Parts: sequence; structure tokens; C-alpha cells
Amino acid sequence: MISCGTLSRPIMAPPTISGATYVGSKACAESHEKITRDFPTATHADWPWRDLLEPEARAFILNDLPRDAEPIVGLIDQPLRALRLGALVEARVGQGVVLATSLDLDASVAGRQLRSSLLEHLASERCQPTLNLTADKAIRLLTGNRFHLVNAAPVTANVMLDVEASALAPADNASQWNPAHDRVVQRADGFDYDFPPNRFDPWKHIPSVTWKKNGKPAWMSRNFTLRLRCPPTFSGTVFLWFRDADSGKALAAVQSGGDACYIGPHGGDGKWVALRVAPDDVKNGTLEITIGKPAGGDTWSRAPRVTRLLVTTP
Repeated sequence: MISCGTLSRPIMAPPTISGATYVGSKACAESHEKITRDFPTATHADWPWRDLLEPEARAFILNDLPRDAEPIVGLIDQPLRALRLGALVEARVGQGVVLATSLDLDASVAGRQLRSSLLEHLASERCQPTLNLTADKAIRLLTGNRFHLVNAAPVTANVMLDVEASALAPADNASQWNPAHDRVVQRADGFDYDFPPNRFDPWKHIPSVTWKKNGKPAWMSRNFTLRLRCPPTFSGTVFLWFRDADSGKALAAVQSGGDACYIGPHGGDGKWVALRVAPDDVKNGTLEITIGKPAGGDTWSRAPRVTRLLVTTP
């Protein structure tokens, strides 16, 4: 659902039902007249947005911005993750203005028209952003998050922690996590890991992530959190190897703090994802990484598989 963000609480309206309403379009028309004048819109997400949002729209993650900062165009995340998302953001940076969008403005007629409207808005007197960002904050917003897909973990890095997931677990086992079932190849002083209980579990059970099938081990569950324990001054990279050697259907998404990454299918040789970590990301000596299956499809055959954890420093 798209609109100017004018309220502090989520509002949802079916975008394909005639007459559906969404608070915010009036404010958007008044404050962004140059955008809405030539780019037709409605009180809900109408047809001009279809080509811009389908089949898969991308968004900026705005969790690190001030709480009262609102995007021109906002997207509503799925409720269990509930990230603040924006597809069109304007801000004042120093003496200039940044107008950033995560939408593809070249792929459709609607996108090209929106580009024209955005350029006209930038040249108008109505372009008066209320959000002020430092250059560093603007770069963080534009360059995306700390996650990156990589071909493999570097072989020359200084390894602080190296764990092969569930490598010592009994065959064909699915059970609560047990550290004795993981093979710790290397562990430096001050580094460790565990799996905290799901925050929605009233009994605070140890999560069932230890898994092995046909000799293929992994940490596997529909949704789980890996908690890395490290020195508060730690600066380096966390590598996770997602590899589904079983069904070939597994899907994954990963999140840490205000950053997230869609891994997608990870059969065959799997996929490595790297998370850059700075001291500001470490809270009370811990760093939490949440791993889960995107919505849709069979739960367990598509649940993510993590086969290796590697923590390095430069």
C-alpha cells in the first residue's frame, strides 16, 4: 500500500477494491503537487503503481532515520518483521537536496512519467524537505544495508569463529539446538554463539534448529535467531553459508538490526552472505541475526538451511 506517511500507525486498504480509501493522498497532493499533478494517483494504490511495484518492488529500510521522518512513498512490510520501508525519500543534505527512489523508473511508461514528475518537483519551490541527514547517513541510505551476497568467504581473513552447523548431530535428527552437535573448527577468546528462544514463545524453549538428513547437516527452522557473542569493539564480517542439499526448494531471508537481505533459493552449491559489523552494531556484547523463510509455500521443505558460520576481522 502506498501513500504519503501521515499517520504514526499502520493503515491498510485493499488496493484492488473500487472505492477503497487510504488516509494521506490529500496531504500528498498538497505537499508534492508537482509529483501528483502529472502522475495520476488515487486515495489508494491504483493502476499507475502496478508496473512500478510488480513483480517485486525494492525499498529503502528506514529504521535508522528519526521516528518522525516519513517517506513520500511508503511500503508496508509483513507484520512479523515490521521494518520501516520507503520507496521514495527526500532529504536535505548540507546545502543540497537528495530525492532517492528504489523503484525502477526505466522499465515502464508509468516509471518514466514518475521520473519526469520527480524532476519537476525537484526544480519547484515546493521541494522543501523537512528531513535533514548528514552525508554519512545519506550514503548509508543510498548504498543499502550491511548485507551482501558474495561468492565465498575469504581464505586469507583472520578467523575469530568458524562453526560447521550440526556436523556432529545424529543422522536424520531434528531437535533442539545442542552446541555439542556443532563442529567448532576455530574459536578466539571473547567469541561464541547460541540460539535464543523465540520472542513469541511464552515457555522460552531452546529453538529446534539442529538438523541432519541423509548425512546433510544444517541449522534449519522456519524462523530462528543466531546470537553472536563478541567483544563490544568488534569490527569485521560475519559470513553465513546457506546451502540446501536436501529439497532444493529452501528459501531464506536474513535480518540484523535495521538491515535485511533476501537470499532466495540456495540449492546446489548454496549462497554465501556477508554482514559487515561495526562496534555500533554490537549491543551489550551481542549481535543478533534473524533468519527466516519468506511467506508462501510449504513450511518445512522451504525452510532456510545454514551450514556454516564464519566470523572474521580484516
